[in-house]
Amino acid sequence: MARIVGAVVMSLVYVYVDRKIGMVIGVVAGFTDIFDGFIARKLNQITEIGAKLDRWSDVIFATSVFTVLIHFDLVPWWYFCIYAIRELVVLFARGYAGSRGGELPTSLLGKLKTDFFSLSFAAMFLGHCGLLDFWPWLANFSYPISFIGISIGLALSIAGGLIYTREAVRLFRHAKASEA
Repeated sequence: MARIVGAVVMSLVYVYVDRKIGMVIGVVAGFTDIFDGFIARKLNQITEIGAKLDRWSDVIFATSVFTVLIHFDLVPWWYFCIYAIRELVVLFARGYAGSRGGELPTSLLGKLKTDFFSLSFAAMFLGHCGLLDFWPWLANFSYPISFIGISIGLALSIAGGLIYTREAVRLFRHAKASEA
């Protein structure tokens, strides 16, 4: 839950108050993803609702970051459109699988997508908010590298969405065959 609130606060502070403070809030919110998963596994408190909240937190966090990046013309708006369509496809695929007693667990591509987005978003914000200004070569290098990372994350997102869709279609066909 902290990541959801942190994502919204980060966006507002970054755009309207101070970029550096917004960056710090975003980093803290991002680290809650690591800590809550670690604590849940360590205490053996992994639950279905926790997994769903984690996925929704990832989506809300990425949506908040994309909104800020689009606001400052750092990524094209259609990157977010592709991301949002993929998330809707996965949402419906998971919902369908759940209605049929199946499950579509998070895939390796989904985890890699989140990792690429997280690291690339952080690198882009570091350069954009001025925290790398004391190393001009690194500040100039952060944008193209982070843009490439976000593009790779988007490609992984599409590939993962296609895999989820394929699995949902497989479940649909299996259900139709069982009914016949």
